Amino acid sequence: MSNPIRFLRRLAMPLPELIEDHREQRKAWFESGEPFHGVTLRRVLHPTLIGGMRLLHVLHHQTVTVIGDARIPTGRPRIYAATHIGWDDIEMILSTIGDHAYLFWGSPKDNYKNIVGVLLGLNGTIICETLHKEDRHISKETSVRWLSQGGNLLIFPEGAWNVQENPPVMPLYTGTAEMALRSGAEIIPLAIEQYGRDFVINIGQNLRPEGHDKQTLTAALRDAMATLRWEIWAQKPVTARRSLPADCAAQYRQGFEAQFQNDCYSLNDIEMTRYHTRAEREQQDAFAHLNALIPRRENAFLLDKRLS
Repeated sequence: MSNPIRFLRRLAMPLPELIEDHREQRKAWFESGEPFHGVTLRRVLHPTLIGGMRLLHVLHHQTVTVIGDARIPTGRPRIYAATHIGWDDIEMILSTIGDHAYLFWGSPKDNYKNIVGVLLGLNGTIICETLHKEDRHISKETSVRWLSQGGNLLIFPEGAWNVQENPPVMPLYTGTAEMALRSGAEIIPLAIEQYGRDFVINIGQNLRPEGHDKQTLTAALRDAMATLRWEIWAQKPVTARRSLPADCAAQYRQGFEAQFQNDCYSLNDIEMTRYHTRAEREQQDAFAHLNALIPRRENAFLLDKRLS
C-alpha cells in the first residue's frame, strides 16, 4: 500500500495473477534482506485493533470464555500454536491472548483484497502459499527471522481446519518445532472450541525447545494441544450415545461446510493442505491404481470381493 499505483493495479487483477504478484513481492523482499516494515506502528495500533475485534464480538452476540491460562512470563518470544476449527479462530485468539503476534497465514486467497485482509495486515502477517514449495521456505525463514528479533507468532500447526469427527488434533507439521528450535522461542499450546456463537479457549503452559529435536517437540506439542481441547470437552455435560442422531457425523461435517464462503475454502482445500503422515501417504499410494481401473467382472476382486 506504500505504492498507490501498484495497489490500484492489484484491485483489478484476477485472483490467480494477484496471488502470484503477492508471492513475487514476498520473494523480492526476502531476498533483499530489508527489515520488517511498520512494526512499531502495528504495536501501537494493536490495542485499538483488539478493541475493535472485541466490539465486533458484542455486535455479533459472540462470547469468548477462557477456562485456563497456564502461561509463564519469561520474556522470550512466543509461538502460539493453536487448534483450528473455523473462520473465527484467528480473530478470537488474537483478541484473547493479549500479546501482539504476527499471524502465520496459509493461502489467504480472496482475503488479499477484502477488509479481513486489510485488518490482519494492520496486525501483521506472514503469508504462506502452502502448495508452493519456494513460498513455504520463504515463510518459514521469515518466521524464524521475526521470532529471532523478539516478535511473537500465531500459527495453526495442523495446516487446515480439523473437520474430522474423532481426533482432537490432527497430525502436526514439524515447522512450528523447527522455528522454535532455531529461534529460541517458546511454544504456547492453545485450544479453541466453538458452540454456536460461544467460543471457549484453553491456553497451556510454555513448551521450551531445549532438550528436544524437531520430532519430539512436535509430539509434545500435539499431546499438549489435544489435552487442552479435551479439557474443554470435559466441561460439557456427557451425552448418551443413544441420544445422538443417526446422521451425527454428517451434521458435524455440514456445520463446517456452512462456513465455506464464495468457494475460497472447501473440504478439498482442507484435504490438500492438512499434514499427511508417511503411513497415510504409503497407504494412498498402494491403492492409487484403483482410480484408473474400469470396473468389470474380471477385476472386481481388486475393488471388493463381494462383487465377484
